[in-house]
Amino acid sequence: MNIMSTNFDTELETLLDAGRVFEAHDFLLRELRTATGLVLVSCLYNLGISSRSRVGKGVEARKWFSEAAGAAAASSVVVLPLRELRANACENSMLLSLSFEEYEKWAQMLRELRPEAEILSGQYPVFMEAKQHGRPWTDVLFSIAASYYRDGDPGDPGLYAEAVATYELMLANRLALRLDRTAWMRAVTKYGILSLRLGSRACPPGSIFGTRSCPEDPSPFVNASMPYLEEYVRANPADREALKILGWQRSWLDGIRTALS
Repeated sequence: MNIMSTNFDTELETLLDAGRVFEAHDFLLRELRTATGLVLVSCLYNLGISSRSRVGKGVEARKWFSEAAGAAAASSVVVLPLRELRANACENSMLLSLSFEEYEKWAQMLRELRPEAEILSGQYPVFMEAKQHGRPWTDVLFSIAASYYRDGDPGDPGLYAEAVATYELMLANRLALRLDRTAWMRAVTKYGILSLRLGSRACPPGSIFGTRSCPEDPSPFVNASMPYLEEYVRANPADREALKILGWQRSWLDGIRTALS
């Protein structure tokens, strides 16, 4: 759910309607500098939405949602929009948790604010059962990421930014999550492929830059994933799949640079 203050919702919606997701993200960051009260919480929350669901930045999304929930809880003003923003931030934070314990903490906060939330009766019991069976939290994160897309399926949800954000979060915390080589390879290759998919959807082949079909430079989608893939390749130089994906990324970026020149 996207709740925005009337002080900036018109400009934000205009940018999003035009497909300018990075410009919209930068707009929110500028608004945040002077925001207070409900507008502050709304900015923080919308930055979380932008990070997770538009630009594919899980680490940033996790930060923004946590700050939004905290700012809403600390507010001396008791109004329904603040409660709704806080509940939404808690729910999103559940999906960006780094442990069962953190997930349960956010779930408890959400239960106090919105006990009827579907995630509490649907996803939560499944994940708690996984915990009881001794499954690692990384298995849960992989299942969250996989729920956002289905390769080769006509019913693919196409939530590539959400999947990318989840893989990015895993890779940024791979040491803390204790990803083994197989899990590392799985996360980094999925991240690399989906970042290309995001970029190609934002600017399909043959599109003219600056038009509705390609309103802004899509290279940040792929640029963000490359350091993780390059790190993996340095540690595993014989991995042909990773090398192939890295080659695709470099070729795609060359094409974008040529189109923009």
